This record gives sequence, C-alpha cells and structure tokens, in this order.
Amino acid sequence: MKLNNDCVRDILLFIEANQISGKALHVDSIMKSLKSTGYKEDEIKYALSKLDETPYVNFDLTEYNGLVLGGISGALTWEGHQFLDNIRNKTTWENVKSNIKEKVGNASITIIAAVAESYIKNKLGLN
Repeated sequence: MKLNNDCVRDILLFIEANQISGKALHVDSIMKSLKSTGYKEDEIKYALSKLDETPYVNFDLTEYNGLVLGGISGALTWEGHQFLDNIRNKTTWENVKSNIKEKVGNASITIIAAVAESYIKNKLGLN
C-alpha cells in the first residue's frame, strides 16, 4: 500500500490539536475525523501504523496482521513537533511537495522533513 503523506500530515495536525496532557487520544477519534475529510479507512490505518515506526509520535496501537485495529495515541515527540512546525503552513507544505514531485517524483518522510527545513531556511535567508 502506498503511504499518503497528506494523511500523515493531517494525523499529526489532529494529534497536536486534540491531545490533552495526561489523557488518551483514541485512534477512533483520529479515524472519524480523517474519514470525514475524505481519506479511506485503510489509508488512515496504514498511515497510523507507519507513523508508529517514526520518531514523531508515541503510540500504543493494537494491530493485527499489520492493520491498526484500535488503541490510543500518545503525544507528539520533540521531533514530531519540529517536523510538524516545518510543514504546518499549507503554502510551505504544497511548495515542498511540488518541488519534490518536479525534481524526483516522490520522497520519503525523512527527505520531506529535510526539504521542508531547507525551504524554510532559504525563505529566512539562513542558507
């Protein structure tokens, strides 16, 4: 299955907006919210399972045969906040995606994070 990077971004934004310190954020609430914006259930579950492998979030997911069945999410990690801060702005996100698509077609989340950081540094005149 192909990982939808827009879905990954939207999951991170949802977690940030809805996580309350010390309270569990149930996967069902993430699923319901993202399904209402047009993502397919399998697409969301796959993005959640792949995010669980990153340093961006702390999850406690229940999985069966690689598919997310339920569980709770923890909060964004320090790295997750840094990544999200760099891709939060819709214009920045679209420019980063467009630049990657134009030059190489597609890229990993790690490369997307690096391109976003570089893009912001260039905008600020830091490169």
